[in-house]
Amino acid sequence: MNDYNDIKRIHTLIERYFEATASEAEERELRTALSRTKLLSPEIEEARAVLGYFAATRHESQSSHSRRPRHFAAAAAIAAIAISAAAIALSDGGRETDNRCIAYVGGTTITDNQRVMAMISADLQTLGDAAGSIENDIESQFSILAKEITL
Repeated sequence: MNDYNDIKRIHTLIERYFEATASEAEERELRTALSRTKLLSPEIEEARAVLGYFAATRHESQSSHSRRPRHFAAAAAIAAIAISAAAIALSDGGRETDNRCIAYVGGTTITDNQRVMAMISADLQTLGDAAGSIENDIESQFSILAKEITL
């Protein structure tokens, strides 16, 4: 196939691939078409993901959306480090304390213990969610790589 904009042909190849009825020549044709076509459809994106082309051919809007968990992870990590550093700095070496919570957010001091603890809890939850998302991304990439190696 020389016309990488023939959506019917690409969809037929995708369907045959997922039904495990495509010949080796058709699989090669599909891989070439997916790597070169500018066409977009849910079927094409799914086939690209399965065949390992998704990461290399994402559009900017999809790319920025998929990077959000990493940005959240970085922000949560920074917040956790800042909170930990503040806790260590404010620690009094084991002497009795008055158990005050203080947070500095956007130049504002927050001294309400419940609000500070809620913020810490939310930051830690975001960090945990982002870590899980990144772990899933890594597992998915390894799975795609393993499929590519066995082909």
